[in-house]
Amino acid sequence: MRAFRNWLEWFLRFRYRCGYGVHSPFAFDFITGVVFERSCYYAYQKLDREYPVGLWGRFSHMRKCRRFLFRLANYVHPDVFVCHREIPSDEIAYMAAGSCSAEWKGEDALPGLHGKKILFYTNADKKNLFPLLKQLSEIVSSDSALLLRVKSREQRETCAQIISDSKYCGITFDLYDYLLVFFDRKRFKQHYKVNFLD
Repeated sequence: MRAFRNWLEWFLRFRYRCGYGVHSPFAFDFITGVVFERSCYYAYQKLDREYPVGLWGRFSHMRKCRRFLFRLANYVHPDVFVCHREIPSDEIAYMAAGSCSAEWKGEDALPGLHGKKILFYTNADKKNLFPLLKQLSEIVSSDSALLLRVKSREQRETCAQIISDSKYCGITFDLYDYLLVFFDRKRFKQHYKVNFLD
């Protein structure tokens, strides 16, 4: 059933492939150089051996997501990772390998991280999203990012609407499995839908 939903969503997102129609240089570079980067990074083989995904691993969407997390961490290169306790250990391992020098903190440490470059990874929660965006915009540096893990279409659409309407966000991305927020508000605010299932 999930494969069918993914195929249907891929069809609906077909026109959002590989940066088509994106005019922002920052957003285009991020989509082509991070989201759809095809190069083999130094830690992929080791991590893929430690966290196998089965016989069809090479074509697995789960592996694609894990590798994206690695590339995102490598791109943001945060001072601190702030991570929700329910995030799976395999995803944490890929992110940690992408930026080895970063510290790891729990969500309760957030008030003490003023001015730090943060990559905050948590599950999407429409009830707490607006206060979280406000809190982060007041604390973190402008080159920080918030990554939300999405579990349903309804949750994705509701949270994406909150993000796109929020004055606390800069450029944002809907990557199907994830919603990604950058906090640099000097850039022209835009919300991009990306066919990450491609």
